[in-house]
Amino acid sequence: KALDKSAPLYVYCRSGGRSANATQWLQQNGFSKVHNLLGGITAWEEKQFPIEIDIQTNQMTLSQFLNLLPKDKKTLVDISAVWCPPCKKMEPIMDSLKKEGNVIITIDGGSQKTLVEELNIKAFPTFIFYDKTKEYKRLVGLQTFEELKQNLDK
Repeated sequence: KALDKSAPLYVYCRSGGRSANATQWLQQNGFSKVHNLLGGITAWEEKQFPIEIDIQTNQMTLSQFLNLLPKDKKTLVDISAVWCPPCKKMEPIMDSLKKEGNVIITIDGGSQKTLVEELNIKAFPTFIFYDKTKEYKRLVGLQTFEELKQNLDK
């Protein structure tokens, strides 16, 4: 209600899907100058357009990340973002997997831009399965407990 419905409004998300839905909703609710960033911030970054990064966050290197992985166990790495609705939906599933004794490492991909780029992550959440330090599977988007558990048990 506080926004001027006739002023330009720019909407974006990571990949463009959620912002497209938001754009449609805004237009249906009387906003006349709504612009969606097609392909989201991922497409923006791929074109190497400028972007401000929170320089307060220490960026993890790929080497530092690999050193987090246990050398003797299978690990599920959850690369998500605090602002990502599908990532929020996955939190109870990740908690259940942890309670079963599985090794789960969660990385905030929203702030760890360097690592996200080095791991070639294009969407959140992304789940990477490691056997010791070797990647053997990736899944992107909402997953079931059973799907994640099955891949951990392989």
